[in-house]
This record gives sequence, structure tokens and C-alpha cells, in this order.
Amino acid sequence: MLPEAVGSLSTQLKILSVENNQFFGNIPSGLRNLVNLELLHLGDNQFKGQIPGTIGDLLKLQRLTLQGNKFLGEIPPSIGNLTLLTTLNFGENMLEESIPSSLGKCQNIALLDLSNNNLSGTIPTEVIRLSSLSIYLDLSQNQLNGPFPSNFGVLKNLGVIDISENKLSDDIPNSLENLNLSFNHFEGEVPIKGVFNNSSAISLDGNDNLCGGISELHLSTCSIKESKQSRARSLKPIIPIVAGILLV
Repeated sequence: MLPEAVGSLSTQLKILSVENNQFFGNIPSGLRNLVNLELLHLGDNQFKGQIPGTIGDLLKLQRLTLQGNKFLGEIPPSIGNLTLLTTLNFGENMLEESIPSSLGKCQNIALLDLSNNNLSGTIPTEVIRLSSLSIYLDLSQNQLNGPFPSNFGVLKNLGVIDISENKLSDDIPNSLENLNLSFNHFEGEVPIKGVFNNSSAISLDGNDNLCGGISELHLSTCSIKESKQSRARSLKPIIPIVAGILLV
């Protein structure tokens, strides 16, 4: 168990790392006193309970890793206070609820790993707008649902995106790279441009309603009906705008 007295350490402490041990129990509340912490690594232990909202008081944190524990409940919205974060790893826990939109305030984050939890709901657009993401975005093995965010294409500098094993649906955008979309509910025609022209750069397994794409993917040919439906979905947001203009 990490003693409560950890909060009595020097307030000038910048690094606290106890990874790969057998610490258990809750995160000590006194941890909030270490206001100059820049690196906090508690990963691969037996910590449990909720991630305290007071974690957002550590305003100088640049790296926060809590992966491989037994944390449950929600990701505290106060995580958005940590605007200096470059690395956030909460993977392999039992976290629930939705991804907080406040994460969009972490404008310096380059690596975000929330994989292998029980997170649900849609992927917040605020997270997808994080242009600082450049190394890794892993949201795989959760319960995320809803349509695939159309603005994922703004993450042009991102090395790897893994959103496999969720419940995401709708058409697949064609502006992504190094992409794992397997085991979701995607449907319709697979693009053939960009990353989709390289079968080794994408994974589409476990999506039974896909068609088209390059021949190396060995998908069925899209019927005329499927192609029309795909085009119709892409026109849905445009039709009301055009109609409004004509009425004016």
C-alpha cells in the first residue's frame, strides 16, 4: 500500500515512479500536495478504487501513467486541468462511463492510451481535435459506440490509431493512416485512396458489412444499392443546407 505519508514528501519532488510493484489500495489523498510533480508513474500495480478528482491539482504533470491496475468508475473531468500533459496512459483498468470532453484541453498530449477498459458512449470531438496527438491513440477494447467521427482526418501527424474491438459504426473515412478498425460495426464501401491503398497498413477484420476496397483485402464487390446508400449518407448533411438556400 502506498502510504498516506507520501504527501509529506518535499513539495519540490518532480518524479514519483513506483511502477511494476505490488502496491494496492487507493491512491493516497495526500498525493495532491506534491504540486511540482512532472512525472507520476503508478502503472502495473494493484491499485483500485476511483481515480481521484484531485489528480487535476497536479498542474505541472507532463506524464501520467496508471495502466495495468484495477481502477474503476469514471475518468475525472479534472484531467482537463493538466494542460502540460504529453503522455496519458490509463490502459488495462476497469474504467467506465464516457471519455471526458475536458481531455480536449490537454493541448500538448502526444500519446493517449485508454485501451482495455469499459468506456462507453461516443468519442468526444474535443479529443479528435487534439492536433498534438502525434505518437499513439489507443481506444481499443472498450464499449465505445456511435458513428465514426468524421473529423478523425485532422490527426494528420498521428503515427498509430487503434480503435478496434468497440461498437463503432457507419462509413469509414478515407483520410487516416496506420489504422486498426477491426471488430466494430462498420459498413459500406471501403475507400481505395490514401492508407486504404496499402493492405498492410490497415486492419478491418470483424466488420461483416464492408465491401469494395483494393483486391488484396478480399472483400465482396459493392452492389449498386450499397454504393447508392453510401453516397446518400454522405449527402445527408448537405441536403438541408441546399434546401435552405433555395428557400431564401
